[in-house]
Amino acid sequence: MSAEKMRLDKWLWAVRLCKTRTLAAGLCNDGKVTVNGQPAKAAKTIKSGDKISVRKGAFTFEYRVLKEVHNRLPAREVVNYFTDITPEVVIEKFKTHLVTLKTYRQWGSGRPTKKDRRDLENFLDW
Repeated sequence: MSAEKMRLDKWLWAVRLCKTRTLAAGLCNDGKVTVNGQPAKAAKTIKSGDKISVRKGAFTFEYRVLKEVHNRLPAREVVNYFTDITPEVVIEKFKTHLVTLKTYRQWGSGRPTKKDRRDLENFLDW
């Protein structure tokens, strides 16, 4: 493999967008990753300047590849290898989503009960 190109799944893992390379390959194979607007499989070769979009849940995050990397990086060095070009609106919605997840239910309080479900349905007026 040349020094300027590398596999998409390996790049996603190396720049810490995915916890494992298997998860990165799974995202690619499920159609949740696009390169320059085209759906991409895990073995897709990427290069500097490519635009990568990763869909996680209802949110699509966009990145511009600055350099290829062949080994997993320390978190503080990741910023040298890609630029986050995700629109500010998406980032704000994602932050709001994280806050609502924490405020709806106390983390670690166990599984919701039937009463919790009924209270939520009454609140949402279903």
